[in-house]
Amino acid sequence: MYGFTDSPRKEASGIDNSEPMVLEQYVAVANYERQENSEINLKAGETVDVIEKSESGWWFVSTSEEQGWVPATYLDSQSGTRDDLDLGTSRTGEVCTRTERFQHRLHDDLQP
Repeated sequence: MYGFTDSPRKEASGIDNSEPMVLEQYVAVANYERQENSEINLKAGETVDVIEKSESGWWFVSTSEEQGWVPATYLDSQSGTRDDLDLGTSRTGEVCTRTERFQHRLHDDLQP
């Protein structure tokens, strides 16, 4: 539905634990119901800490209760900026995602 591959399955995150991590905080813009065991549910308005951003469009996040993968399109920065995607409002008032800019960025990143 959102054009993502399956959520990443990773044994280890590859994060160096010798230095303290500074985590970015994001807010869920809509409810998300997990589809796999490696994912977590999100509630609209819930704040999460982003631990890892995968190029697949899935981010590994931590809530006050659990950790797991979620689609990045369900998250908005605490500062009000988007990292990879813009969220817009359709004419009927529904929240919709605009992936054109994201796809264009991916295309540009893949060019030699």
